[in-house]
Amino acid sequence: VAVGAGLVNAACAYVRPIPDAPLAADSVHTAPLQQRWLARVNQGFLGPMLLRGDTLIGTGYDRRLVAIDLGRGKKAWDNRLNGGASAGVAGPGDTIYAASDRPDGSVEAFHRANGYDIWRRRHTGRIALPLLLADTFIIAAPRTGNVIALDRAHGERRWVHRMTPAAEAPVAGRPGEIVVATGDTLYRLHLSDGKLVAAVRAPGPASAHWVVIDSLALLPTGAGDLAAIRLADLSVAWQVHLDGPILVAPTVTHDTAWVVTQTGGVYRVPLRHPAAERYATLEDPASAPPLPWRGWLLVGMADGTLRALGPDGQEAWRVAVGRPLVQPPIVLPDGLLIVGGRGDLHRMVAK
Repeated sequence: VAVGAGLVNAACAYVRPIPDAPLAADSVHTAPLQQRWLARVNQGFLGPMLLRGDTLIGTGYDRRLVAIDLGRGKKAWDNRLNGGASAGVAGPGDTIYAASDRPDGSVEAFHRANGYDIWRRRHTGRIALPLLLADTFIIAAPRTGNVIALDRAHGERRWVHRMTPAAEAPVAGRPGEIVVATGDTLYRLHLSDGKLVAAVRAPGPASAHWVVIDSLALLPTGAGDLAAIRLADLSVAWQVHLDGPILVAPTVTHDTAWVVTQTGGVYRVPLRHPAAERYATLEDPASAPPLPWRGWLLVGMADGTLRALGPDGQEAWRVAVGRPLVQPPIVLPDGLLIVGGRGDLHRMVAK
């Protein structure tokens, strides 16, 4: 019954039309944005996306790797993956890497220019967390546990470290090391062979993606703490407690971390003098990392609205797109690209 109800709810969600123009909320100002184009390219994007010049590349619910020409609002190319793709994409150069969650997991490499296949490594275990590119390695953490390293050039398996499933994607640590968080433990592993360097108890259960800043990694927890972890020895540099679990990644700009909690608290945490400064309170659940932009703090919501909070913490304006919003807006020279939750892309020009 529960499965059936979930399918019905999912189907009903896709019936909701995607607005063709920004919608202003009652009693707030109209958004200072004008929609240049609306494109519908897939069923929704998941995981990290890549912006290369005027091309956006991402994966989503429909197992497709898609490149969008942001100048025209049209697909540049697409390619079908081996399975479900919630890990997003990675790739700083001419090669794009993507991972599949089903049927038994795979990692694939594609040409960035045209999406053509380069290689595919099957039977990796189901991968839903983002990939880490470190040196000549691709590091993946399958749902089934273990951390695996593949060669970036050909996809050959280099090593496997057996452990319980990672809670979040691995991050780069000290030179020659990576750091992995499970439900209750932080691990340092050698990059070259995957051997354990050290393990310490985590300050809380990891509940959203890490943010690495120089020698520190900010770890959001399900206990409502934002902890700064020293990558050198995994000790806690500082820790602040907020009003609820942190389920979306924080955003760091300059010397400030912006954090949204499950209970609707929006916090500003100065990194030089860490303390939880309440900025605003949301009545609805946020589903995307916050983004400071032109004096506003933009927060993507589960109901498909992007809300702009002013310096006083009050809502200044909002726009409605496909729900839920799981990606932060992408800042462009003339405005924003808002990535809706149903494969809709909204190119917005600032007024």
